[in-house]
Amino acid sequence: HRGSRRTAEKSVSLNQQSLRAVTRRRNRRCATGITSAHDQHVEIGHAPRFVASRSRPFPCPPKYTAMQVQAGAQERNWAMAAHLSALVAIAGMPFGHILGPLVIYLIKGHESEFVGEHARASLNYQITISILVILAVIVGVAATLGFLIPMTTTSTSETTAPISFAVLWISFAAAALIVLLASIVFIVLGTIAASEGRPYTYPFAIRFLR
Repeated sequence: HRGSRRTAEKSVSLNQQSLRAVTRRRNRRCATGITSAHDQHVEIGHAPRFVASRSRPFPCPPKYTAMQVQAGAQERNWAMAAHLSALVAIAGMPFGHILGPLVIYLIKGHESEFVGEHARASLNYQITISILVILAVIVGVAATLGFLIPMTTTSTSETTAPISFAVLWISFAAAALIVLLASIVFIVLGTIAASEGRPYTYPFAIRFLR
Protein backbone atom coordinates (compact mmCIF):
# COMPACT_ATOMS: atom_id res chain seq x y z
CA HIS A 1 0.00 0.00 0.00
CA ARG A 2 2.82 2.38 0.82
CA GLY A 3 4.36 1.75 -2.58
CA SER A 4 1.06 2.40 -4.33
CA ARG A 5 0.52 5.59 -2.32
CA ARG A 6 3.99 6.87 -3.16
CA THR A 7 3.43 6.08 -6.84
CA ALA A 8 0.09 7.94 -6.78
CA GLU A 9 1.62 10.94 -4.98
CA LYS A 10 4.49 11.01 -7.45
CA SER A 11 2.03 10.86 -10.37
CA VAL A 12 -0.01 13.73 -8.92
CA SER A 13 3.16 15.78 -8.37
CA LEU A 14 4.25 15.17 -11.98
CA ASN A 15 0.79 16.14 -13.21
CA GLN A 16 0.90 19.41 -11.27
CA GLN A 17 4.40 20.23 -12.46
CA SER A 18 3.46 19.49 -16.08
CA LEU A 19 0.32 21.62 -15.80
CA ARG A 20 2.31 24.54 -14.36
CA ALA A 21 4.85 24.21 -17.18
CA VAL A 22 2.09 24.19 -19.81
CA THR A 23 0.47 27.24 -18.21
CA ARG A 24 3.78 29.13 -18.21
CA ARG A 25 4.39 28.31 -21.88
CA ARG A 26 0.86 29.30 -22.78
CA ASN A 27 1.16 32.65 -20.97
CA ARG A 28 4.49 33.39 -22.65
CA ARG A 29 3.13 32.57 -26.10
CA CYS A 30 -0.08 34.49 -25.48
CA ALA A 31 1.94 37.51 -24.40
CA THR A 32 4.10 37.38 -27.53
CA GLY A 33 1.28 36.42 -29.88
CA ILE A 34 2.92 33.07 -30.75
CA THR A 35 0.84 29.94 -30.38
CA SER A 36 1.96 26.36 -30.63
CA ALA A 37 0.11 23.15 -31.38
CA HIS A 38 2.21 21.49 -28.67
CA ASP A 39 0.37 23.47 -26.01
CA GLN A 40 -2.94 22.40 -27.51
CA HIS A 41 -2.10 18.70 -27.38
CA VAL A 42 0.15 17.93 -24.45
CA GLU A 43 0.33 14.89 -22.24
CA ILE A 44 0.15 15.91 -18.60
CA GLY A 45 2.13 13.44 -16.54
CA HIS A 46 2.15 9.88 -17.78
CA ALA A 47 -1.54 8.94 -17.64
CA PRO A 48 -3.27 8.85 -21.08
CA ARG A 49 -6.52 10.11 -19.55
CA PHE A 50 -4.89 13.46 -18.90
CA VAL A 51 -4.08 14.10 -22.57
CA ALA A 52 -5.66 17.42 -23.58
CA SER A 53 -7.66 17.36 -26.79
CA ARG A 54 -6.99 19.69 -29.72
CA SER A 55 -10.66 20.58 -29.70
CA ARG A 56 -10.25 21.96 -26.17
CA PRO A 57 -6.97 23.91 -26.18
CA PHE A 58 -5.69 25.86 -23.26
CA PRO A 59 -7.23 29.27 -24.04
CA CYS A 60 -5.24 32.47 -23.96
CA PRO A 61 -6.42 34.95 -21.35
CA PRO A 62 -8.39 37.95 -22.65
CA LYS A 63 -6.14 40.46 -24.36
CA TYR A 64 -7.36 43.41 -22.36
CA THR A 65 -7.52 41.83 -18.93
CA ALA A 66 -4.28 43.38 -17.67
CA MET A 67 -4.74 46.42 -19.88
CA GLN A 68 -8.03 47.33 -18.26
CA VAL A 69 -6.42 47.25 -14.84
CA GLN A 70 -3.27 49.13 -15.83
CA ALA A 71 -4.85 51.81 -18.04
CA GLY A 72 -4.57 54.99 -16.02
CA ALA A 73 -6.55 58.18 -16.33
CA GLN A 74 -4.04 59.75 -18.72
CA GLU A 75 -4.06 56.71 -21.02
CA ARG A 76 -7.83 56.70 -21.08
CA ASN A 77 -7.89 60.39 -21.95
CA TRP A 78 -5.55 59.82 -24.90
CA ALA A 79 -7.63 56.84 -26.01
CA MET A 80 -10.77 59.00 -25.85
CA ALA A 81 -8.99 61.65 -27.88
CA ALA A 82 -8.18 59.05 -30.54
CA HIS A 83 -11.90 58.67 -31.16
CA LEU A 84 -13.05 62.26 -30.65
CA SER A 85 -10.30 63.73 -32.84
CA ALA A 86 -12.04 62.21 -35.86
CA LEU A 87 -14.79 64.81 -35.40
CA VAL A 88 -12.35 67.51 -36.53
CA ALA A 89 -13.54 66.80 -40.08
CA ILE A 90 -16.99 68.15 -39.15
CA ALA A 91 -15.37 71.50 -38.41
CA GLY A 92 -14.22 71.63 -42.04
CA MET A 93 -10.64 70.39 -41.78
CA PRO A 94 -9.83 68.28 -44.86
CA PHE A 95 -9.02 64.68 -43.93
CA GLY A 96 -9.29 65.67 -40.28
CA HIS A 97 -11.10 62.44 -39.48
CA ILE A 98 -7.89 60.60 -40.43
CA LEU A 99 -5.29 63.11 -39.29
CA GLY A 100 -6.72 63.37 -35.75
CA PRO A 101 -6.42 59.66 -34.83
CA LEU A 102 -3.16 59.43 -36.80
CA VAL A 103 -1.55 62.15 -34.68
CA ILE A 104 -2.66 60.41 -31.48
CA TYR A 105 -1.31 57.11 -32.77
CA LEU A 106 2.07 58.60 -33.70
CA ILE A 107 2.42 60.45 -30.40
CA LYS A 108 1.15 57.88 -27.88
CA GLY A 109 0.49 54.69 -29.82
CA HIS A 110 3.94 53.24 -29.18
CA GLU A 111 4.05 54.30 -25.54
CA SER A 112 0.77 52.70 -24.50
CA GLU A 113 -0.75 49.55 -25.98
CA PHE A 114 -4.16 50.66 -24.73
CA VAL A 115 -3.96 54.00 -26.57
CA GLY A 116 -2.47 52.29 -29.62
CA GLU A 117 -5.34 49.79 -29.88
CA HIS A 118 -7.96 52.53 -29.71
CA ALA A 119 -6.09 54.75 -32.16
CA ARG A 120 -5.74 51.88 -34.63
CA ALA A 121 -9.43 51.05 -34.30
CA SER A 122 -10.36 54.65 -35.01
CA LEU A 123 -7.93 54.91 -37.93
CA ASN A 124 -9.14 51.68 -39.51
CA TYR A 125 -12.73 52.85 -39.41
CA GLN A 126 -12.00 56.33 -40.76
CA ILE A 127 -9.87 54.93 -43.60
CA THR A 128 -12.66 52.48 -44.45
CA ILE A 129 -15.21 55.31 -44.53
CA SER A 130 -12.90 57.41 -46.71
CA ILE A 131 -12.59 54.58 -49.25
CA LEU A 132 -16.37 54.17 -49.32
CA VAL A 133 -16.85 57.90 -49.82
CA ILE A 134 -14.38 57.95 -52.72
CA LEU A 135 -16.14 55.02 -54.35
CA ALA A 136 -19.52 56.71 -53.84
CA VAL A 137 -18.24 59.90 -55.47
CA ILE A 138 -16.95 57.94 -58.47
CA VAL A 139 -20.30 56.17 -58.83
CA GLY A 140 -22.14 59.48 -58.45
CA VAL A 141 -20.07 61.20 -61.13
CA ALA A 142 -20.49 58.25 -63.49
CA ALA A 143 -24.24 58.21 -62.89
CA THR A 144 -24.43 61.98 -63.46
CA LEU A 145 -22.62 61.69 -66.77
CA GLY A 146 -24.86 58.77 -67.66
CA PHE A 147 -27.90 61.00 -67.20
CA LEU A 148 -26.51 64.20 -68.70
CA ILE A 149 -25.06 62.78 -71.91
CA PRO A 150 -28.38 61.24 -73.12
CA MET A 151 -30.21 64.43 -72.15
CA THR A 152 -27.99 66.51 -74.43
CA THR A 153 -28.19 64.15 -77.39
CA THR A 154 -31.82 63.02 -77.37
CA SER A 155 -35.15 64.61 -76.62
CA THR A 156 -37.19 61.50 -75.80
CA SER A 157 -36.22 61.40 -72.12
CA GLU A 158 -36.66 65.09 -71.37
CA THR A 159 -39.50 64.44 -68.92
CA THR A 160 -38.23 61.38 -67.05
CA ALA A 161 -34.48 61.99 -66.94
CA PRO A 162 -34.54 65.02 -64.58
CA ILE A 163 -36.80 63.18 -62.15
CA SER A 164 -34.56 60.10 -62.15
CA PHE A 165 -31.52 62.32 -61.75
CA ALA A 166 -33.06 64.08 -58.73
CA VAL A 167 -34.08 60.78 -57.13
CA LEU A 168 -30.54 59.46 -57.56
CA TRP A 169 -28.92 62.40 -55.81
CA ILE A 170 -31.54 62.48 -53.07
CA SER A 171 -30.73 58.81 -52.43
CA PHE A 172 -27.01 59.64 -52.29
CA ALA A 173 -27.64 62.49 -49.85
CA ALA A 174 -29.79 60.29 -47.60
CA ALA A 175 -27.15 57.55 -47.58
CA ALA A 176 -24.42 60.09 -46.75
CA LEU A 177 -26.50 61.46 -43.87
CA ILE A 178 -27.09 57.96 -42.48
CA VAL A 179 -23.37 57.14 -42.68
CA LEU A 180 -22.50 60.44 -40.95
CA LEU A 181 -24.94 59.87 -38.09
CA ALA A 182 -23.85 56.25 -37.68
CA SER A 183 -20.20 57.33 -37.59
CA ILE A 184 -20.92 59.86 -34.85
CA VAL A 185 -22.71 57.17 -32.84
CA PHE A 186 -19.78 54.77 -33.27
CA ILE A 187 -17.31 57.47 -32.25
CA VAL A 188 -19.31 58.19 -29.09
CA LEU A 189 -19.47 54.47 -28.25
CA GLY A 190 -15.71 54.17 -28.77
CA THR A 191 -15.12 57.17 -26.53
CA ILE A 192 -17.28 55.67 -23.77
CA ALA A 193 -15.44 52.35 -24.05
CA ALA A 194 -12.07 54.12 -23.81
CA SER A 195 -13.20 56.08 -20.74
CA GLU A 196 -14.15 52.81 -19.05
CA GLY A 197 -10.90 51.07 -19.99
CA ARG A 198 -12.57 48.66 -22.40
CA PRO A 199 -11.65 47.76 -25.99
CA TYR A 200 -13.87 48.83 -28.87
CA THR A 201 -14.22 47.55 -32.40
CA TYR A 202 -15.90 49.67 -35.05
CA PRO A 203 -18.49 47.84 -37.17
CA PHE A 204 -17.65 47.27 -40.83
CA ALA A 205 -14.08 48.53 -40.37
CA ILE A 206 -11.31 46.97 -42.44
CA ARG A 207 -8.27 46.26 -40.28
CA PHE A 208 -5.54 48.04 -42.25
CA LEU A 209 -3.51 48.54 -39.06
CA ARG A 210 -3.13 45.62 -36.67
